Amino acid sequence: MGLFIHWDLFTLVLTIASIGTLGFVVLLNNTRNATNRVFFLFSLITICWGAVNYISYQLKDPLFTLWALRLTIFFALWHAYSFFLLANIFPQAKWKFSSSHYLLLTITLLSSILNLTPYVFRQIEKLGASTGVASITQKGPGIFLFIIIVFFLVGGGIITLIKRFKNSVKPERPQLKLMLIGSSITFVLIFFFNFISPAILNDVQYIPLGALSILPLIVYTSYGIYKYKLFNLKLIATELFVGILSIIFLSRMVLSPTRGDLIIDAIIFTSTTFFGFLLINGIKQEIHAREEVHLLADRLADANQELGYKNTQLRIMDQQKSEFVSIASHQLRTPLTAIKGYTSMLLEDSFGKLTDEQRTPVQKIFLSSERMVEMVADFLNVSKIEQGEMVYAFSVVDIGILLTEMTEEFTHTATKKGITLKLLKEPKKGEFIVFADEGKVRQIFSNLLDNAIKYTEKGWITLDIKENKATKMITVSIADSGVGLSPDDILHLFGKFARGSQGQRQNTGGSGLGLYVVRKMLEAQHGTIRVDSPGLEKGSTFTIELPEGMQSAYATKK
Repeated sequence: MGLFIHWDLFTLVLTIASIGTLGFVVLLNNTRNATNRVFFLFSLITICWGAVNYISYQLKDPLFTLWALRLTIFFALWHAYSFFLLANIFPQAKWKFSSSHYLLLTITLLSSILNLTPYVFRQIEKLGASTGVASITQKGPGIFLFIIIVFFLVGGGIITLIKRFKNSVKPERPQLKLMLIGSSITFVLIFFFNFISPAILNDVQYIPLGALSILPLIVYTSYGIYKYKLFNLKLIATELFVGILSIIFLSRMVLSPTRGDLIIDAIIFTSTTFFGFLLINGIKQEIHAREEVHLLADRLADANQELGYKNTQLRIMDQQKSEFVSIASHQLRTPLTAIKGYTSMLLEDSFGKLTDEQRTPVQKIFLSSERMVEMVADFLNVSKIEQGEMVYAFSVVDIGILLTEMTEEFTHTATKKGITLKLLKEPKKGEFIVFADEGKVRQIFSNLLDNAIKYTEKGWITLDIKENKATKMITVSIADSGVGLSPDDILHLFGKFARGSQGQRQNTGGSGLGLYVVRKMLEAQHGTIRVDSPGLEKGSTFTIELPEGMQSAYATKK
């Protein structure tokens, strides 16, 4: 004991001051917060336990020492219970007792009362030689119940913290980690100083250090307050400052020697208290607003993370869809081509002359297979575009000559519908040159001319080609007197599966992918497409632009 003769009181005062101040400022931070209330209760019980633990080995009267020991284990049991409660609540703001917690509270209450009876400590047989440390005590059977309940409460509290720490996320995780480390160290030290050493090793000189065991929990909790802002330091400091000032001016007012000083001190006290209250209230509102901002920021971050995950999943699904469409389209293409080929041969009387009755259904089969072939081609093109597998073979392309050839190709089909198809300006060879994929450019104009014929009952279709020297672009316009487009149709026309409202009524078999493919192919060749229409039933004009160039290369090739 000689080693600790001066340290026991020092550690007791240090512990009481630290845990008392910490518990007080935590409660002041928010008196309605469940964690703050339980921590304050834990700090009060810790102070009581530390005080009676110190008294138990300072008294020299056996009877008083016996009652001090009984009070020590009385508060030790409640200390363990308050820790268990804190471990279950921390760091929640609200918490409700369950039926199991009420049962545990009842057991703790009955056991703590039992600790004050001879069933735990019967009498003191011998006191220490120098101080009143109870060297030998006569124990009752109730001591085992005390040990079991304390182990259950402390062990259960630490296990609860471990489980909650494993399942926690920010911002609770670092808070629970500090609470777990501090409480584990504290109760290991308490277990050694106040149980292992005196009960098993028969060495009582470490009992005075029992109060010192609380310091790790205090240190880690204080560090949590500083680093992770478990409680708002700004508010606590303001409350303490205002409180101290109010106490000082209240004391001056009470001790004022004259009536004049009393009035002045009363005015100062009232003003300090009033404006201090306003200051504290303003800080609370600021904290509340900041917490709401942080909460919204956390929710936004979570939503962005969830949105990112969903977008990733959608991209994967879109990729799988494109792959499926590509495979399915390839599988459909072969039989459809065969059907179209054989029906074409039947219509050409390659296998004998068809009767008028036979020709009509065969003609329907041919047209349906032709539409299906076009649709499958659109699906294949979209699949290749979205998977980045569309290959472009760039070369010198004479747009003027290409348009002349395509006008001749589509004239027969247009004439059969009573439509006049005309190229407004006969281009000269080498006049309109671009560097592009000739096959894709031909497919683009073929799609646009086919649409113009489909959606024009009778009337005209014109093609025009110009050179814009200012922008160095070759411009091709395809105008018709067909069904026309509404402003809403124009807005969505180049999207996937988009079709004009009038066009859907006139041609129900389209896929709505043709113009999407046209736009994507043009973009890949640094071109653009737009459409203009005066309105429904007033025709429309599609304008394509491709960058001019490679005239010199063309001339060299010639």
